[in-house]
Amino acid sequence: MERKGERKWASKDDRSLEVDDGNWSTFIDNLSRRVPRTALWELFNHHGKVRKFFKPSVNRKPKYKDNTFAIVHFRSHEDMRKAIYD
Repeated sequence: MERKGERKWASKDDRSLEVDDGNWSTFIDNLSRRVPRTALWELFNHHGKVRKFFKPSVNRKPKYKDNTFAIVHFRSHEDMRKAIYD
């Protein structure tokens, strides 16, 4: 039985998940801090419909001193797969 709002992993190999409203999300690690949000949005939106995008402006964790991460929410699983594999 699945609870409302529970996240489902797409597969063991993907770093992606589906949230209950149909958004598919993927985690992008090791991004340069110099890459602007607009460039990332345009890049991912070229492959599929992006619903939301998150890139922290400040992160105090030692791992992210020089780099950062982003989370991209896609409209569908197919849009997300195109962005990852194209």
